[in-house]
Amino acid sequence: SYRDVMKLCAAHLPTQSDAPNHYQAVCRALFAETMELYTFLAKIKSARENLKKMQEMDKKGNEDSSTDLDELQTADWAQFWVQVMRDLRNGVKLKKVQERQYNPLPIEYQLTPYEMLMDDIRSKRYTLRKVMVNGGIPPRLKKSAHEIILDFIRSRPPLN
Repeated sequence: SYRDVMKLCAAHLPTQSDAPNHYQAVCRALFAETMELYTFLAKIKSARENLKKMQEMDKKGNEDSSTDLDELQTADWAQFWVQVMRDLRNGVKLKKVQERQYNPLPIEYQLTPYEMLMDDIRSKRYTLRKVMVNGGIPPRLKKSAHEIILDFIRSRPPLN
């Protein structure tokens, strides 16, 4: 019964004494949305009729032209309206046209500096040189005086 429904609904509120005012406001909001939807659909219907009249006048020999408006049913428009109202109720902020930046190009995948360097090395755009580790001397120059003298003696022809 109606009283049972009211008791169940009142149980959902923090204070049950606010239930009549709260649900009356909910019903008013739903009724207002329904009326807005009705006027919206009426405007769409009249606009569709006007478009059909204009198309019939322009059609003269072009039988292949069909519009998407004919395919779009009233239920589809109602669904769009309900979705827009739900988004607005949930707090969607509408942006002005100037605030929105339109970028027609797809977002490019950007490489990290390491990946860019490795790509350059793989494609042989750079040649790498050997580097001294901790400021050391390359191994070919790192010889003691004794090794230098021995290399000199070995390079001379043998004594017979």
